[in-house]
Amino acid sequence: SFGYLNDEAARSIGLPAEELIGRNMYEAQPALKALHDVHVEAMSGERTISQGLEFGPNVFDVHYRTVSAESGLEGYVAVGMNVTERANMLKRLKRDADILDRIAQGVLVVSADGPLENPASFYVDHMNAAARELVGLTLEEIAEMRLQKLYPNFVEQGFHALYVEVMSKQVTLTRELPYEDERVEQA
Repeated sequence: SFGYLNDEAARSIGLPAEELIGRNMYEAQPALKALHDVHVEAMSGERTISQGLEFGPNVFDVHYRTVSAESGLEGYVAVGMNVTERANMLKRLKRDADILDRIAQGVLVVSADGPLENPASFYVDHMNAAARELVGLTLEEIAEMRLQKLYPNFVEQGFHALYVEVMSKQVTLTRELPYEDERVEQA
């Protein structure tokens, strides 16, 4: 049964918190039955258990931990985070990556995780199948690869300045990049 719910948790279930306190969670919201095995597992150990839950249009990460009181009473604490926006973003990214992989030309997507003026800030966010074939790398090998490792001379060739301009203006440009006598189109 529910011992405590904050307003966001109650809103996710669809009832006010005061109507849920003390009620059997499976009766209050039948969709929670999907978590029954995790509840049983949480009660059987001293570790944290995590599980994803799709609840209507929302997606939650739920984390459980067994707790014991000095009186011998045992239970568990469950903390859920609404990760719907993140899950939807990941689906869109996967869809976009699938689309890019169908393009016959090599496509390199570059991002920065630091100041644009610092060439070391730039990394390969995605490289489609055609570009990976050109450079002879797998998807795992290019995961967050620094652009300087892929193109050691990108600063001298003027591409760093181009990336700074593109990212600061948030526009898309198409250029050809040399890579060991091959040409990789970059958007």
